[in-house]
Amino acid sequence: MKLRSFVYAGLAASVVGVLALQTTASAAELLDTGATWNAACNTAMTCRLTTSDLPANDGGLAIPSFVRANGAKSPVMMVLPTIDGWDTLASDGKFTISVDGEEITSIKVSQLKQDDGEGGYVTSDPKIVQPVLAAARVGKDAIMVTYDGPESQEVATADLTGFRESLDWLSQQQHRGS
Repeated sequence: MKLRSFVYAGLAASVVGVLALQTTASAAELLDTGATWNAACNTAMTCRLTTSDLPANDGGLAIPSFVRANGAKSPVMMVLPTIDGWDTLASDGKFTISVDGEEITSIKVSQLKQDDGEGGYVTSDPKIVQPVLAAARVGKDAIMVTYDGPESQEVATADLTGFRESLDWLSQQQHRGS
């Protein structure tokens, strides 16, 4: 009789455990759309904030995206996309990011790491990424990225509608403060 109770208790615990894992996995894949901006986390709780605005059809530039892994001390990575049609950009090229018409940062391509998996050039340097996030969080109108290089000059702009809400949603998913 004790063995049967033990087996039933073990079976019940297993069912509860599987249901809890499925609920956690489902929650990890949630997607929040905050108007122009989309926020998503995968099952490993790596979260991404991107704009729904696509680059221009003429081989334009896309707005940066922001990625953060789930580790307690994981920095936010900013991904500056490669211009459509270009595999690499000139090392002396420069990205400039502005919010509401005010320049926030400027960074040379040579200071960035090319990451084909992320689709562009990345930096996790908090001296670059955090001011962009802070400005976009309180921005009223638009974020703009400009690439100026010897082979091309491109500009992309995205409305900031929903940026703050999507960023807050990501922080909640990863159980972090804003």
